[in-house]
Amino acid sequence: MKKNLILIFSVLFGFSSQSNLAQKGSGNSLRVISSNVRYDTDYDKENAWKHRKDHFNKMIKDYSPDIIGTQEVLYNQLNDIKTGNSEYSFVGVGREDGDKKGEYCAIFFKNDRFELFKTNTFGLNEDPKMIGVKGWDAACERIMTYAILVDKNNNDTIVVFNTHFDHVGKLAREKSVDLLKNISKEVSNGHHLIITGDFNANPQSDIIKSLLDDKFIFESRCRTQKKRGA
Repeated sequence: MKKNLILIFSVLFGFSSQSNLAQKGSGNSLRVISSNVRYDTDYDKENAWKHRKDHFNKMIKDYSPDIIGTQEVLYNQLNDIKTGNSEYSFVGVGREDGDKKGEYCAIFFKNDRFELFKTNTFGLNEDPKMIGVKGWDAACERIMTYAILVDKNNNDTIVVFNTHFDHVGKLAREKSVDLLKNISKEVSNGHHLIITGDFNANPQSDIIKSLLDDKFIFESRCRTQKKRGA
Protein backbone atom coordinates (compact mmCIF):
# COMPACT_ATOMS: atom_id res chain seq x y z
CA MET A 1 0.00 0.00 0.00
CA LYS A 2 1.24 3.49 -0.81
CA LYS A 3 2.25 5.36 2.33
CA ASN A 4 1.09 8.92 2.89
CA LEU A 5 2.59 12.06 4.38
CA ILE A 6 0.06 14.66 5.51
CA LEU A 7 0.89 18.13 6.87
CA ILE A 8 -1.80 20.03 8.77
CA PHE A 9 -1.18 23.51 10.14
CA SER A 10 -2.92 25.35 12.95
CA VAL A 11 -3.82 28.84 11.86
CA LEU A 12 -5.38 30.97 14.61
CA PHE A 13 -6.13 30.76 18.31
CA GLY A 14 -9.20 28.61 18.79
CA PHE A 15 -9.56 27.77 15.12
CA SER A 16 -8.45 24.67 13.29
CA SER A 17 -7.39 23.37 9.95
CA GLN A 18 -8.45 19.90 8.97
CA SER A 19 -7.78 17.24 6.38
CA ASN A 20 -9.51 14.07 5.30
CA LEU A 21 -7.33 11.17 4.20
CA ALA A 22 -8.99 8.49 2.12
CA GLN A 23 -6.83 5.39 2.05
CA LYS A 24 -7.10 4.19 -1.52
CA GLY A 25 -8.63 0.75 -1.84
CA SER A 26 -9.28 0.38 1.88
CA GLY A 27 -12.72 2.00 2.14
CA ASN A 28 -11.55 3.87 5.23
CA SER A 29 -11.23 7.61 5.69
CA LEU A 30 -9.37 9.53 8.34
CA ARG A 31 -10.30 12.98 9.62
CA VAL A 32 -7.53 14.98 11.29
CA ILE A 33 -7.73 18.42 12.94
CA SER A 34 -4.98 20.70 14.22
CA SER A 35 -5.76 23.50 16.68
CA ASN A 36 -3.79 26.07 18.63
CA VAL A 37 -6.10 26.01 21.63
CA ARG A 38 -4.58 29.11 23.29
CA TYR A 39 -3.50 28.64 26.88
CA ASP A 40 -5.77 29.40 29.83
CA THR A 41 -5.22 32.97 31.04
CA ASP A 42 -7.57 35.55 32.54
CA TYR A 43 -5.71 38.15 30.52
CA ASP A 44 -7.93 37.16 27.57
CA LYS A 45 -10.99 38.43 29.46
CA GLU A 46 -14.10 37.60 27.39
CA ASN A 47 -11.98 35.20 25.30
CA ALA A 48 -10.59 33.36 28.32
CA TRP A 49 -10.73 29.56 28.29
CA LYS A 50 -13.70 29.40 30.67
CA HIS A 51 -15.73 31.17 27.99
CA ARG A 52 -14.30 29.13 25.11
CA LYS A 53 -14.14 25.55 26.36
CA ASP A 54 -17.76 24.68 25.60
CA HIS A 55 -17.38 26.04 22.07
CA PHE A 56 -14.18 24.04 21.60
CA ASN A 57 -15.82 20.83 22.78
CA LYS A 58 -18.79 21.49 20.51
CA MET A 59 -16.42 21.89 17.57
CA ILE A 60 -14.98 18.46 18.31
CA LYS A 61 -18.49 16.99 18.51
CA ASP A 62 -19.48 18.66 15.23
CA TYR A 63 -16.44 17.54 13.23
CA SER A 64 -15.84 14.24 15.04
CA PRO A 65 -12.17 14.00 14.01
CA ASP A 66 -10.30 10.75 14.41
CA ILE A 67 -7.10 12.55 15.45
CA ILE A 68 -6.55 16.01 16.92
CA GLY A 69 -3.21 17.78 17.24
CA THR A 70 -3.38 20.50 19.91
CA GLN A 71 -0.88 23.21 20.71
CA GLU A 72 -0.56 25.76 23.53
CA VAL A 73 -2.83 23.78 25.82
CA LEU A 74 -2.38 23.42 29.59
CA TYR A 75 -3.11 20.39 31.76
CA ASN A 76 -6.41 21.72 33.11
CA GLN A 77 -7.55 22.43 29.55
CA LEU A 78 -6.66 18.89 28.49
CA ASN A 79 -8.84 17.57 31.29
CA ASP A 80 -11.70 19.85 30.22
CA ILE A 81 -11.41 18.56 26.65
CA LYS A 82 -11.20 14.95 27.80
CA THR A 83 -14.19 15.37 30.13
CA GLY A 84 -16.25 16.82 27.29
CA ASN A 85 -15.11 14.15 24.84
CA SER A 86 -14.77 10.87 26.70
CA GLU A 87 -14.48 8.91 23.44
CA TYR A 88 -10.91 10.24 23.07
CA SER A 89 -7.60 9.60 24.81
CA PHE A 90 -4.62 11.92 24.66
CA VAL A 91 -0.84 11.66 24.95
CA GLY A 92 1.73 14.33 25.73
CA VAL A 93 3.67 16.11 28.47
CA GLY A 94 4.18 19.69 29.59
CA ARG A 95 7.05 21.48 27.92
CA GLU A 96 8.51 22.96 31.11
CA ASP A 97 9.19 19.78 33.08
CA GLY A 98 8.29 16.79 30.90
CA ASP A 99 5.31 16.10 33.15
CA LYS A 100 2.35 18.42 33.76
CA LYS A 101 3.92 21.89 33.86
CA GLY A 102 3.60 24.24 30.94
CA GLU A 103 2.04 23.98 27.51
CA TYR A 104 1.49 20.62 25.81
CA CYS A 105 1.58 19.51 22.20
CA ALA A 106 -0.98 16.85 23.02
CA ILE A 107 -2.41 14.39 20.51
CA PHE A 108 -5.99 13.17 20.92
CA PHE A 109 -7.26 10.03 19.20
CA LYS A 110 -10.51 8.05 19.17
CA ASN A 111 -10.46 5.05 21.47
CA ASP A 112 -12.70 2.91 19.29
CA ARG A 113 -10.58 3.54 16.20
CA PHE A 114 -7.00 3.33 17.46
CA GLU A 115 -4.77 1.40 19.79
CA LEU A 116 -1.74 3.30 21.10
CA PHE A 117 1.49 1.46 20.31
CA LYS A 118 4.02 4.04 21.51
CA THR A 119 4.41 7.72 22.37
CA ASN A 120 7.28 10.01 23.24
CA THR A 121 8.15 13.70 23.45
CA PHE A 122 11.35 15.43 22.34
CA GLY A 123 12.66 18.90 23.14
CA LEU A 124 13.28 21.30 20.28
CA ASN A 125 16.80 22.18 21.35
CA GLU A 126 20.41 21.08 20.92
CA ASP A 127 19.74 17.92 22.96
CA PRO A 128 16.23 16.69 22.05
CA LYS A 129 16.24 14.21 24.92
CA MET A 130 16.10 17.19 27.27
CA ILE A 131 12.69 18.80 27.93
CA GLY A 132 12.37 22.16 29.66
CA VAL A 133 15.37 23.65 27.85
CA LYS A 134 15.26 26.57 25.43
CA GLY A 135 16.94 25.81 22.12
CA TRP A 136 19.15 28.12 20.09
CA ASP A 137 17.60 31.64 20.03
CA ALA A 138 14.10 30.54 21.15
CA ALA A 139 12.09 32.63 23.59
CA CYS A 140 10.34 29.57 25.07
CA GLU A 141 10.90 25.90 25.73
CA ARG A 142 9.52 24.00 22.74
CA ILE A 143 8.63 20.34 22.18
CA MET A 144 7.25 17.83 19.71
CA THR A 145 5.16 14.82 20.68
CA TYR A 146 4.49 11.74 18.61
CA ALA A 147 2.05 8.84 18.82
CA ILE A 148 2.29 5.56 16.95
CA LEU A 149 -1.28 4.37 16.46
CA VAL A 150 -2.62 1.10 15.11
CA ASP A 151 -5.86 1.45 13.17
CA LYS A 152 -8.29 -1.21 14.42
CA ASN A 153 -10.16 -1.10 11.11
CA ASN A 154 -7.30 -2.43 9.00
CA ASN A 155 -4.29 -2.89 11.30
CA ASP A 156 -2.43 -0.05 9.55
CA THR A 157 0.18 1.83 11.54
CA ILE A 158 -0.19 5.61 11.58
CA VAL A 159 2.46 7.89 13.06
CA VAL A 160 1.35 11.32 14.24
CA PHE A 161 3.75 14.15 15.10
CA ASN A 162 2.51 17.36 16.70
CA THR A 163 4.60 20.42 17.51
CA HIS A 164 4.71 24.17 18.16
CA PHE A 165 7.72 26.11 16.84
CA ASP A 166 9.08 29.20 18.57
CA HIS A 167 7.49 32.54 17.72
CA VAL A 168 10.69 34.60 18.12
CA GLY A 169 13.77 32.57 17.27
CA LYS A 170 14.43 32.37 13.53
CA LEU A 171 17.35 29.99 14.04
CA ALA A 172 15.24 27.94 16.44
CA ARG A 173 12.57 27.46 13.77
CA GLU A 174 15.16 26.48 11.17
CA LYS A 175 16.80 23.96 13.50
CA SER A 176 13.42 22.70 14.74
CA VAL A 177 12.20 21.85 11.24
CA ASP A 178 15.39 19.88 10.58
CA LEU A 179 14.97 18.04 13.88
CA LEU A 180 11.31 17.31 13.17
CA LYS A 181 12.08 15.94 9.71
CA ASN A 182 14.93 13.74 10.90
CA ILE A 183 13.15 12.25 13.90
CA SER A 184 9.81 11.81 12.14
CA LYS A 185 11.50 9.87 9.32
CA GLU A 186 13.14 7.56 11.86
CA VAL A 187 9.97 7.00 13.87
CA SER A 188 7.54 6.67 10.95
CA ASN A 189 9.66 3.85 9.52
CA GLY A 190 7.83 3.97 6.19
CA HIS A 191 4.34 4.01 7.71
CA HIS A 192 1.69 6.69 7.18
CA LEU A 193 3.02 9.95 8.67
CA ILE A 194 0.84 12.84 9.80
CA ILE A 195 2.43 16.09 11.00
CA THR A 196 0.28 18.67 12.76
CA GLY A 197 1.43 21.87 14.38
CA ASP A 198 1.67 25.59 14.78
CA PHE A 199 4.89 26.42 12.94
CA ASN A 200 4.75 30.21 13.43
CA ALA A 201 5.45 30.53 9.72
CA ASN A 202 3.47 31.56 6.68
CA PRO A 203 2.88 29.20 3.73
CA GLN A 204 5.57 30.92 1.63
CA SER A 205 8.26 30.64 4.30
CA ASP A 206 11.36 28.46 4.02
CA ILE A 207 10.10 26.53 7.07
CA ILE A 208 6.95 25.34 5.32
CA LYS A 209 8.74 24.82 2.02
CA SER A 210 11.20 22.57 3.83
CA LEU A 211 8.38 20.44 5.23
CA LEU A 212 6.85 20.20 1.76
CA ASP A 213 10.18 19.31 0.15
CA ASP A 214 9.78 16.43 -2.31
CA LYS A 215 12.84 14.62 -0.96
CA PHE A 216 11.47 14.62 2.60
CA ILE A 217 8.09 13.34 1.43
CA PHE A 218 9.71 10.62 -0.66
CA GLU A 219 12.04 9.49 2.14
CA SER A 220 9.20 9.50 4.67
CA ARG A 221 7.14 7.21 2.43
CA CYS A 222 9.88 4.83 1.42
CA ARG A 223 12.10 4.48 4.48
CA THR A 224 12.33 0.89 5.72
CA GLN A 225 13.86 -0.50 8.90
CA LYS A 226 13.53 -3.83 10.67
CA LYS A 227 12.60 -2.27 14.00
CA ARG A 228 9.27 -0.46 14.34
CA GLY A 229 9.29 2.79 16.27
CA ALA A 230 12.10 4.79 17.86
